Amino acid sequence: MKIAEARKKLLQNKEFEKEYQKKSLSWEIAKMIVRARLMKNMTQSKLAELVNTQQPSIARIESGERLPSLAILEKIAEAMGSYLIPPKIAFLDNSFTLTTNSSTKEWKNMTDTQKRIEEQRAKAWKDDQLRAELEKD
Repeated sequence: MKIAEARKKLLQNKEFEKEYQKKSLSWEIAKMIVRARLMKNMTQSKLAELVNTQQPSIARIESGERLPSLAILEKIAEAMGSYLIPPKIAFLDNSFTLTTNSSTKEWKNMTDTQKRIEEQRAKAWKDDQLRAELEKD
């Protein structure tokens, strides 16, 4: 049995899937933090100091052993001179992504809350694009 087949079979078990997704998220966040920290030429100790925690806490987060709270992630982002982008719920990401090619019917079928979220997402994307352009100069 190939790894992909085994994973697919195991993911049919809801408890396993829940733990797998939780660990997967921990690993993705860990990789993101390590990558960002290294890009900023920052040690774990320096990041810990800026976040007002201890180096072993940063090490646990970076190992994927611990899933950090949003408050800690915000502090880490701020320490690196950045900010967090709101997380996405997977099924909403594909169902309600609004692009310039979106149909009027799709927009009309959205609730007011969904419309506000899409407008905020579009504004954040434009802000990110503007920030990237300004950083180039």
